[in-house]
This record gives sequence, structure tokens and C-alpha cells, in this order.
Amino acid sequence: TLHAMEFSGENYPLLESSPSLASAGNMDIFEDRVYWVDSTLSENDGVLLRSVQSTTGQHYNQTTIKNLKSPIRGLRLYHELLQPPSTNPCYNHHCQHFCLLAPEGPQ
Repeated sequence: TLHAMEFSGENYPLLESSPSLASAGNMDIFEDRVYWVDSTLSENDGVLLRSVQSTTGQHYNQTTIKNLKSPIRGLRLYHELLQPPSTNPCYNHHCQHFCLLAPEGPQ
């Protein structure tokens, strides 16, 4: 089961109760929503990406993902708001190689 809770430890409404919540590694939170992967469908039917509003459990959504080449082993959400502020050291530099930015700085 998935519950919300106030910092005081009181008022913990049930958000969702589903066998799909058994794998907490397939869960992430962004803004006011909790997202998780439900892989309880048959392999041919795909998997479901589900979400609910993180304090009330309302506004339930689900999206079916089909034709996967391998099973989903985890879920991580990426959004511009989740990225640390930084400047792009490659801006206006035309290198002949491919660079990946890392939090540790240039390697």
C-alpha cells in the first residue's frame, strides 16, 4: 500500500493499494505526483506507468508501454526542474568529440 503522511506522523491517507506497488525500486516522485511501474500485465500486453496525486491519491493516471525489448528494472524521472543549475562549458565551442556533462565537472 502507498500512504501519504504529515510531518507530525498524523493524517496518513491511503493513496493506492495494489500488488503493483510490491517493487518500490520502480517508483519516483515529481512535483505533486507519485509514479510507479506496474508489471503485473502479461509480457505481450506490456507494462503500465501509473501515477496518483501525492497527498490525496486523486487524479489517478495510467499509460500502457508496449513493445519493450527488455523488462523495466527501475524508474527515474528527468525534468529540467530536477537538474542542478549550471552553465554549459561547451557553449560556442565546436569540438570534434562528444562530451557528457557530469556533476563532478570536466574529467
